[in-house]
This record gives sequence, C-alpha cells and structure tokens, in this order.
Amino acid sequence: ISFTCKRANYTLKSILSEDDALCTVQIPTKGLQKFMNINQKFIEQYLQKLTIPDFEMNAGMFLLSFNDLYLKNIVMPQTKLRLNDGQAQIEIEPIALEFVFEFQLQQQAYPYISDKGSGLIYFEFQGGIEVKSFFDAECPFHVQIKSLASTFEINELKLQLTGAFNFLYDAFLGLFTNIIKELLNKNINKLIVQQAIDMLNNVLIGSPLLSPSDSPESQYFSDNRYIDVIVQTDFLIVPMTCQVQVFQNQQFNKWLDTHKIERNKIFSNFEMQYFIQKDVFTTSLQGYKQFCDMRFANVEIQIDSFVRTGLVVMARSQDFNATLLMTPKLMIKYLHPNQNDTRFQLRFQKVLNCVGQCSNIQYLGEDIEQKQKFSVIGINTSNSINSDDCVEIYVNENYYHVGCTLTND
Repeated sequence: ISFTCKRANYTLKSILSEDDALCTVQIPTKGLQKFMNINQKFIEQYLQKLTIPDFEMNAGMFLLSFNDLYLKNIVMPQTKLRLNDGQAQIEIEPIALEFVFEFQLQQQAYPYISDKGSGLIYFEFQGGIEVKSFFDAECPFHVQIKSLASTFEINELKLQLTGAFNFLYDAFLGLFTNIIKELLNKNINKLIVQQAIDMLNNVLIGSPLLSPSDSPESQYFSDNRYIDVIVQTDFLIVPMTCQVQVFQNQQFNKWLDTHKIERNKIFSNFEMQYFIQKDVFTTSLQGYKQFCDMRFANVEIQIDSFVRTGLVVMARSQDFNATLLMTPKLMIKYLHPNQNDTRFQLRFQKVLNCVGQCSNIQYLGEDIEQKQKFSVIGINTSNSINSDDCVEIYVNENYYHVGCTLTND
C-alpha cells in the first residue's frame, strides 16, 4: 500500500500556531496502547509488504542464494508502551514472521552439484524501540516517526528447503539455519525494524487533513491539520484547529481568526479525550446558515458560552432575541474499514428565554440539530470508539471535555 502526501493549499491560513487550536485530542498511555492492540489487524495489513532483499551466503563448501523473499504470514503480539518526555518506548514480545523464497545452491568443490527450488524461513524476534515524532517540511502537518534506538534479537529460526537434493538439505539444515540466523540478527534493525517504520510513515503521510461533513452535497470540511504533537509522561497530546469551512480548489475560502484561551490542564482516566473550545462551534453554525430553513435565513446566531448543561446559543433577528440551550454530542461516522470519524453534533435541549415573536424559536433549535451535521466539526481516524461509551463534561465557559472508553467492537 503506497500513499502520497495529502497536501492542500490553505491560502487563508497556511501557517498555524497555538492560537488556532480549537480542539485537542489527548490520549493516555493506556488508551494509546489499547488503540494499537484493538487495531492490530490494520497494522498487520500494512506490514504485509515487508520484504527481505536477495542475499547469498557461504556455508562450508556450498554457495546458497536466496531470491524473491516476501512475507507469507505475520503474527503480532500485543505491545507494551511507555510515553515520557518527548519519546515513546515500545516493548515488543516475539513477533513471528514467515517468508517464502526461491533459492539456488552451488557446490564450490567437486563434484560441483547444483540445485534450485523453493523454501520457507520462519523466525521470531523480540526487543524494544525508542521513537520520537517530528514534522517533515516535505509533507506539512503530517507527523512522522524516527527511531532513536532499538534492540531486537531473533530467538528462534526454522528453515525449509525443497529441491532435488532434499536428503542433502536435511543433513546441512542445522549449519544453514545458524548462518542465516546470525546474518539476520546482524541486520534485523535495517531489514525489518526500519522498513516497518518507513511503512508506518508512508501511512501517516497519506492520512487525511480534512474530515468531511455528513452530507455528500456539502463542501464543508473540518480542518484536521496537526498544529503540534506533544509527548509527555503518560500522555500524547495533539492540538488541531477543527475549523469548519467551505473547501474548494484545495483551499478554504474563509477563516475565523481566534486566539488561545487558557484552561486548566485536565488529565482524566478516559482512554480517549477531547477538549473543545467554544469558538469552533461558531464556524460550524456559520456553515449551518447555508442549509437552514428559509424562515431563519436572516437570523444572526452567536455562541455565548458553555454551561454545565450544554452550550448557550444566542439567536436574534428584527423580530426576536432568543437564548437556546444545545448539548454537544459525540457521534461516530463510518467512512471505510480503517477510518471512523468523530463528529461533534449539537442536540437541541430547550429555549431558555425569548423576547418578541417567539412562535418559531423551538423550530429553530430543532432545525439546528437536524442540519448542523452538514457543516459538522470532525476529527478523523477515531477507530474503536462507540458514542455510547463517551461522556460530555463541562470544563468552564470556554471549554467542553468529551471522554471515551475504547471498545473492541
């Protein structure tokens, strides 16, 4: 599976800073490890392209050449993960790899027999790796991974050769196996570990920077560019904008200037944590006006503040001034087998107060609930989350916190 960098020309806001961070994803170590273990089948899928370059070895009087080595099977264990001070340490229990290949054998002394055939190498290796994240200028806003140190060792290797001289291979199999094991152990980091990191980085550069709204007719997208990736003790933190704007010709045509609003640092026990700044709902409701009922086309809608029971929204026109209570609700949108996106949709609760001609205010709240999904706030790649396992929590007037427990479903 090969990906190219997902690029876009964000003309109105090509450079991002912490002032643009309207939503933050925060994952504790236990959540990230569980996410990796639950999605192991997708990791194995990407690693199916692992190969070993052609090589040859001298084994006594024989020259043995191995060609066309490709992975037939992989069995991955669950990993142990630690996050600490800008780095991640990953301990890996034995990984089992099975490669098939073609071979040629040439005896280098009389009677100079030769043979060719097919074979199989099965080996298990384990160890640990220390990695660090970084941003590559060649592919902006996409995180990449580099290895700082790694130690791996093959602790079991089995070799099978099938050709015209099977009786000979049975006699020399121990010798061949030991030489191959020594050769692979010397090169395991280069052959397997770095290749796996390169494959992971290849997937990361292909990750989408935009989360689409729920309507295929809508041109509204939520901006998922990573502003930063912060690794600290026991937490991975990723701030992004999540602004919702029309995206055409590879660029946004509007941008809401915002500033960072300080909040107390909260590190909860939820396995997946989101912190939403109220201003991001301003961008979403600006988009809603394109889809609203014609009765509300001239209504000015403004975000006021979060309260313990939800989000206070002000609505005014020449006929009324009203205050609505909405509740942000996390919803999951299935896009394809390895990408489910998080949506933050508004549920209408009640009219708090209204002055003027107020007969349609209830319908306004219901209209927002029905159509805000067409310009919805979204965060991509939210596999392993079920909206029923998430809780919305009031932080302060500017922030809301959504915490989720990951699921195997």
